[in-house]
Amino acid sequence: MTAFRWSALALVTLVAPLLIAGAALAADGSTILDFTPILSMAIEVLTPVIAALVSWLVYRLLALIGLRVDAERREVVDQVLARAVAYGLEQTRYMKGQMNLSVDVKREAIAFGAQYAMDSAPQALAHFGITPKRLAEMIEARLPQ
Repeated sequence: MTAFRWSALALVTLVAPLLIAGAALAADGSTILDFTPILSMAIEVLTPVIAALVSWLVYRLLALIGLRVDAERREVVDQVLARAVAYGLEQTRYMKGQMNLSVDVKREAIAFGAQYAMDSAPQALAHFGITPKRLAEMIEARLPQ
């Protein structure tokens, strides 16, 4: 059902007892309408509905905050990987005294970079389930050709 239909059904459900009570009181000839029993019944019915609505809103808010945390951690991992590549290359150049990368030097650059990333952001890597092997692949993909 659409939201409009649900709203109309809720309105009819709440207004119908008022009309019935008004008709019953008019038959007695009384001009005073006491809505206390109807209002107490409506409060009893609406309390769980409002509680469920508040619970749902809190759930959605927590989900939204969780998405922001994931985005922030993803950004941290991206920044750490960029720094890990630069660090790995710099350490390899320093150790080997070379400017061109060969296969062996590339592996050492990956190893230095992976160690830097694991030391810099272990929780962010663990959050996304990035294993040392996957981390090495990610760093290798970012190395200049």
